[in-house]
Amino acid sequence: MRELLSYQLFEMLGSPITPGRLILVVILVLIIRIGLKFLKAFVFKTLKQRKWFDDERGLLVYRIARAILILIGVLGVIYALDLGHSWQRFLDFELISAKSEDGLRIEVRMVLTFLLVLFLAHLIIRLLMSLVSRSLEANPKLDNGQRFTVKKLIKYGAYVIAFIIAANSAGVNLNALLVGSAALLVGVGLGMQHLFDDFISGFVLLFEGTFQVGDV
Repeated sequence: MRELLSYQLFEMLGSPITPGRLILVVILVLIIRIGLKFLKAFVFKTLKQRKWFDDERGLLVYRIARAILILIGVLGVIYALDLGHSWQRFLDFELISAKSEDGLRIEVRMVLTFLLVLFLAHLIIRLLMSLVSRSLEANPKLDNGQRFTVKKLIKYGAYVIAFIIAANSAGVNLNALLVGSAALLVGVGLGMQHLFDDFISGFVLLFEGTFQVGDV
């Protein structure tokens, strides 16, 4: 039986694939599927009894937990098939590499990490904004314009923080990137200064309450 499970069927990326490893992959896939079903039941049945719960927030919580569970499953399959070395070489593959020591260097690992962190941050920010909206709506001292302004400022600030965290997690040198794009940023800033003026002025008007949402 041991010889049958260890018999090499074929080779994938330099790693021998055996019946034992395929069985392990099938077991992992089944565990992930069962885990997703339990997760869905927990979110939409158990959490439904909470006061803060609604369909939108439940869907966001489910998507965040599902993404994490699927990521764990993918890593488990890679480990089960003994593709760690090939996966490591794939992650270390350089997409962009500068000759200088302080130059820009981008690997597949950095891109995937950046996108993954940004995706999870997007879901978390949506959940956060849902909770913030409920808290602001319960405050009678704020009008619609002030609520809108506070939500937008929190949202923009959260996305800036998420971008910085994603870049740091991916190993991007933000200082080198800002220095290299300084001239471009100055040109964009000069070209869009009137747009930024109108943007900030609109927030000031809404927050001060001079005009209400819907006024003409």
